[in-house]
Parts: sequence; C-alpha cells; structure tokens
Amino acid sequence: MIASHNGHHEVVSILLSSGANIKAQNRNGWTSLMYASQSGRQEVVSILLSHGANVESQDHEGRTSLLAASKYGHKEVVSILLCHGAHIEPSLLNTSSPEILSLLSSFQRWRERRNFLTLLTHLTHSQSQFPLTHNLSRASIVLNLEEMKREISYFL
Repeated sequence: MIASHNGHHEVVSILLSSGANIKAQNRNGWTSLMYASQSGRQEVVSILLSHGANVESQDHEGRTSLLAASKYGHKEVVSILLCHGAHIEPSLLNTSSPEILSLLSSFQRWRERRNFLTLLTHLTHSQSQFPLTHNLSRASIVLNLEEMKREISYFL
C-alpha cells in the first residue's frame, strides 16, 4: 500500500507479480487502489486495475477509490476509474470540484450514449426482427451511430 501511495509503479508491479494480495485492506478498509487514487498515481492505478483490483471496493465508511480521487481533484485518475466501471456515487456531487463535476457529468452522458449506441447497433443488425416506425430510417440510425461513435471515442 505504501508503494501504491508513493507512486512506485515498479515496486507495485514486482509485488503483484510475486503474489501480493490485490484485495488487501488496512485496518480502515483502504486498499492499494484507494491510496494510489487519493495520491493521483495514474500509472499505479492502471497497474492495479490490470491486475484485477476491484474498482468498487469500499472502506469501512463506504468510500471508494473514485471518491478519493475526486476529493483531491485527480481528474486523470477519475477518468481511469470511470473507464473501468466505477459507479458515480451521489456523495461525489457534494465533495468534488467544478472540474471533476463536469468530468463526471460528461462521463455519465457518455455511458448513457454508449448504452443507447449498443442498443441501436443491435437493432440495426437485426433488420427482420425490428420494424422501424415514426419515420425513422435505418440510414438515419447509422448516421447517428457514426456521430455518437466519434463523440464516445473521446473517452476511450
């Protein structure tokens, strides 16, 4: 946990390769991912997540890595955690800076669009199973899909 907090990504990699417990928590329930997130250690956060760290782990008070990163304004870490499926908690709205709030809002819209895009992609590939109504053509769906893909690629 100390290596994660201090950003020693080489040490973190060696420890994980040697079998260190990615799920280990301290007496307060904090994980290495929480420490790395709080400190803004992007590379360590990525390493931990690639080794299976749980992005939704909570300490004994219900705080997550996303909350830790948001509280200290580490928007790059916030983006990494969101891309790995971190849930946007209501408490983030009270503790985050305007810049982080903007990022959270944009990411939430991106998730909604991604879900909609997935649905539209499925529907356009199942032509016989989906009758188009309300003057909506398959061509307009494809056009909207391409536009949404360009917007979504910003977060990928």
